Amino acid sequence: MQFALLVYESPEAFAARDSDGTDPYTGAWRAYHKALVESGTYLAGDPLEVPETGTTVRLKEGKRRVQDGPFADAKEQLGGFIILELPSLDAALDWAARCPAASAGAVEVRPLRLQPSAGSRDERKRPGEHSPDDRAGGPRVLRPSSGIPFLAHAGRG
Repeated sequence: MQFALLVYESPEAFAARDSDGTDPYTGAWRAYHKALVESGTYLAGDPLEVPETGTTVRLKEGKRRVQDGPFADAKEQLGGFIILELPSLDAALDWAARCPAASAGAVEVRPLRLQPSAGSRDERKRPGEHSPDDRAGGPRVLRPSSGIPFLAHAGRG
């Protein structure tokens, strides 16, 4: 099963990204990422830019409404995501509890809803396996179960 860990961070955690990298929070993230990769469960993930760079789109009465900046004024904002291949929700919850953001913010765990045509993990590329298109370094289009495509950067993971 694949799970998304949605990482919610405080403004202070976002600010730590601009530090010299020697602070404890950044060090904890480096160790956590290393453990994920070494466990073989890590499929993808990236931090997001600060909430102020976001744009919210809503459709009201057939008209597009665009709001710049963060939608909600909350203690924590969505700071990034991690996609893992794990045997169970319990395993995903264990990894979420180990995430540095769990002690300073929150980590939401959600199963991914994959298309039936996506095949089993054995039929899909494993992390580190690349097709000729991936080696070109360009983005590839992924299609989650919603059918709405999104871009994923090749060569990550």
